[in-house]
Amino acid sequence: MKIKNIFINLWKAHLCFTMLIFITFPELKAQDLSFNQPPEWSRQAIWYQIFIERFRDGNPENNPTRNTCKNALTDSIPDNWTVTPCNYDWYTMENWAKETGPDFY
Repeated sequence: MKIKNIFINLWKAHLCFTMLIFITFPELKAQDLSFNQPPEWSRQAIWYQIFIERFRDGNPENNPTRNTCKNALTDSIPDNWTVTPCNYDWYTMENWAKETGPDFY
């Protein structure tokens, strides 16, 4: 519960900082920022576009389990939680996620 409170406080601080930026610079809009040329470093960069739904589960033994997720998630893990299959329709919510309610994320 203590970790959850830390995340909530960090999120509140982030929101306050964001609001401060918008109040301080109300006239700044994305359209006002000129973008004629990409940054010089981007010409030498290697870019990756990752399509997560195209991955194959090459080793199911290293998939997360309920026990390994306990430290990563601040909320309780639903009883019917499972690893999302690699070929799952990523645009549909899984049954276990539906049961957690609309504020799952």
